[in-house]
Amino acid sequence: MKHRLCFAMRALPFILCVSGTLLAAPALRWRSPVGLGYSGLAVGGGLAFTIGHKDGTDSIIALDSDTGEERWRHSYPQDSIPKFNPGGPNSTPLLAGEWLYAFSKQGIVFCLRASTGELRWSHDLRDDVVTMPVFGFASTPLLLDGRLYLNAGARGCCLDANTGKAIWITPGDAAYGDLVPLAYKGKPAFALANKTALVLVSRSDGSLLWSYDYPTKWGENSSTPIVSGDSLYYSAWWDQGARLFDLSDDSPREVWRSRELQNHIATPLLHDGHLYGFDGPIHRRKAKRALRCAEFATGKVLWSQEDLHGSIQLMDDKLLILEREGAITIAEASPQGYTQISRHTLLGEKTWTPPTRIGTQIFVRDGHDAVCVDLQP
Repeated sequence: MKHRLCFAMRALPFILCVSGTLLAAPALRWRSPVGLGYSGLAVGGGLAFTIGHKDGTDSIIALDSDTGEERWRHSYPQDSIPKFNPGGPNSTPLLAGEWLYAFSKQGIVFCLRASTGELRWSHDLRDDVVTMPVFGFASTPLLLDGRLYLNAGARGCCLDANTGKAIWITPGDAAYGDLVPLAYKGKPAFALANKTALVLVSRSDGSLLWSYDYPTKWGENSSTPIVSGDSLYYSAWWDQGARLFDLSDDSPREVWRSRELQNHIATPLLHDGHLYGFDGPIHRRKAKRALRCAEFATGKVLWSQEDLHGSIQLMDDKLLILEREGAITIAEASPQGYTQISRHTLLGEKTWTPPTRIGTQIFVRDGHDAVCVDLQP
């Protein structure tokens, strides 16, 4: 059976919105080979950071964000783990001030000086009690109050961001999405999906606060939960579909469920009380899939645009869609129906990693290259 890349296709936030819409064809500013993989790009300080694999070696790479020229790289031995896909690193680095945090496919966490690539510390989670998921670790590190959190172990793990020393680590099997901070019963917590369940855990020590079974084939819970007020949304493929939970009661209560919203990898966009997200697998060309709009409060599907899949983000109250085979599409973010504004094919195949947008530019990668595209040339 053919499978897919399992990596963190989370909705990376746009840093700055741009006025107007994409009508003219965007321009390719640069393309740089970075090796095999599906790590997204973190951009800041004149640099764009990603992770690539070649010949048994992974490299954290810094590119000049204006030209695409390589400025530095930090390399280390790592298997590509080509399980039902070509393999390569999955996680997108985190840029936080002068430091860059990166998470390898097999569980090594790095902190490097962003400007030079100088190693500050590393922590190999293979020495701890966590188990690498089937397709390799994939979550983007999350930095809060001097602590670094990752989806590793059944309830995540926490490292000291300054030293890399473990503060708490939970045993068991992780999945692939990110940890989402929230307040649960007035205390700091996280929502995350592991191999078999959607869970809420204490931010202070990783203790389990609540669990809801979410079994999928291959333990493939790949999207990231959505938290809005007292509502918690999660969805998975493999005929599981979506659930919305009310967290305001003593015990979380299921509000609705739907099999019309089977989010495979890409996390939906929540905008003005509506979900815009993809139903169906991204990797199977002949599988049924669609972009759907649904009411967040009820799960009612309002419209469906068939044979469309990729990643989705918001741009000036419009939908910016990066299609799985490289087309950049702008559409109305409206519950009234799907209205395409523009569509341009510019990138290569398997552009399955969500883009990062800075001003008029988007930074994205396919299976081998990092690419910068100007939306308003």
